Amino acid sequence: MLVHHAFESTQHLYGAHLILQQGHTVRLEVALTAVDKARPVTVLHYVSAPTGMAQARFNGRVVLRPKIDLSCYSCRAVIDLIELRIDLTKPTQWKWVKFEVDKALGGNCFVESVPSRTVSQTFTVRLQEPVIEELRLVVSALRAVFGLEAEPAISELEISVDFRPVTPDQAARDLMFGVLVRHHLPEINIFEESRGRPRYAWARGKGNSSFVFGDRKTTNSFEKNMLTSEHDRQPPVDATYYVGAEESSVQWSVMDKVKDKQNIGAGTFVALPEVDWRTRIEVTFKEEALRKVGVNTLGDLPEMDFARLQRKFFNFKLATFEARPPGRLKAISDAIELLRAKKFLVGGFLGLAGRDTVRSTKRADTRADLIEQFRLVGRRVPRQLRRGTGTSGTTMAFAELNKLVETALRHLGERVSR
Repeated sequence: MLVHHAFESTQHLYGAHLILQQGHTVRLEVALTAVDKARPVTVLHYVSAPTGMAQARFNGRVVLRPKIDLSCYSCRAVIDLIELRIDLTKPTQWKWVKFEVDKALGGNCFVESVPSRTVSQTFTVRLQEPVIEELRLVVSALRAVFGLEAEPAISELEISVDFRPVTPDQAARDLMFGVLVRHHLPEINIFEESRGRPRYAWARGKGNSSFVFGDRKTTNSFEKNMLTSEHDRQPPVDATYYVGAEESSVQWSVMDKVKDKQNIGAGTFVALPEVDWRTRIEVTFKEEALRKVGVNTLGDLPEMDFARLQRKFFNFKLATFEARPPGRLKAISDAIELLRAKKFLVGGFLGLAGRDTVRSTKRADTRADLIEQFRLVGRRVPRQLRRGTGTSGTTMAFAELNKLVETALRHLGERVSR
């Protein structure tokens, strides 16, 4: 596997334990810690196995799988929030729009005028956990009282996938949290989008959040931090993990969902019964991202192919590592793969992909210099083996988890299109 030494050793890295065993087994464990020190610690175990893949890029590699029984969870996708932009035929105040929406739904919505002014014809209406029938009621009520210039546009949409333990269990939720933050591979360039880098928050206010990679106290560049795990911090299981900037067209989050309809500003929430506690991964789509998936107005929502969102936005992967046979380069390969395993255990796929990207760039720069030096003395550098390299070329789909999510999203689409 990653290391074939004739001894066993344990390394500790911010709750990550790498047990390097004799022979063909490597066991890796991660202690999933919490901000709340009274919360029991759950351990996420990993086991290595042959990839079972015939492609050349997987030759001599093993796959690392988390020990989690997915059959112990129910999986359901929901629309957690929708924001509609509504253009009325006559001006009014936001409070009268809110009055009509609340009257139609018997609830409490959030309404804001656009632009912010006392009287306007354009408003945004935010509704939590809406169902399509309720949205139609809202449109009908506003059309009857104020008139509508056009079909309401969707300016923001939150789609969540919940994993609820069949038998209520905190350890099961923590285990799923650990798997989701490590195996989710969102489409984001963390080198270019600095504000969107993986981070977590456990409360509002300054000092209650942290980036996963790098340390505010270190003078290292982000690229240098990606090569080492020295300053990495794994997200606590009772914090909310984020990828993507708040102002980005897409943002992802993972959380332990024990509260509902939470208004952080007002300090209000609905405490869920334990049977409904679950682990949630959520994607927030802004207008630009919605347009790319073919959603412009409320009328487009029933036609949306929710299942197709899985591959691009809810994509889960398995990491593979080189298992070089005995030889003169084995010790070097084992050392490199051990560093890759450390990065993955704490920072998940984004950490591993970031490390591989930096290392690949540095190797390319070094090779370019080497080619020039050889050219000056009339020699040629041997050709590189053009086999799948780095994270993108050697990942495997987490097929079982992806299938669960795709099915949940398809069922959501069926409910919306009724």
